Amino acid sequence: MNTEQITPENLEAANASDNLVVYHTPQDFLDAITSKYPCPALSSHERAYWLYQCREAARWIAGFINEEYRKEISSLIEQNTASKLYEIISIERPESRVNISLMRQKYPELFEELVSIKASDAAKILGKKTLYNLVKEKIGDKEIRNFEYVTVGDVARTMLAEDAAELIETRMKTTDWVVQEKDTS
Repeated sequence: MNTEQITPENLEAANASDNLVVYHTPQDFLDAITSKYPCPALSSHERAYWLYQCREAARWIAGFINEEYRKEISSLIEQNTASKLYEIISIERPESRVNISLMRQKYPELFEELVSIKASDAAKILGKKTLYNLVKEKIGDKEIRNFEYVTVGDVARTMLAEDAAELIETRMKTTDWVVQEKDTS
């Protein structure tokens, strides 16, 4: 396989070469895969098994490609190099935030009416137990029961294993499906 670096000077020759395949669309990739690993159409089970294998491979490939792409882009941005053929364009989306200090200064009464903190920040600052007690004080002993929660990690960390085992319930929850060949031997 030709691993020569592609430059503007040799790009045209490289594209004409049998050693370089340029894919342009997801369909091109799918066509390349299915030409080498065609989907068997013998049965729905066999098709499901093939699709499962493709999905798992695609997940692994996507993770690998995302990591390599992130590294390559970071390196190119860090090096601040230019290319005659390519440019890196950042994709941005608007992110609106209230200017807290300006609002506090210009509209103090409205600021006091609307200001709050995120629940996750409150738990970090006050601690889970203090936050629990404040909510319990606000809504009462009976109503708080609808929201009570103890983490498995907290129980495992604070109790003997045999005592914790009595309290921790494990239920099976379907999160996905696997299709595999049966052992017919």
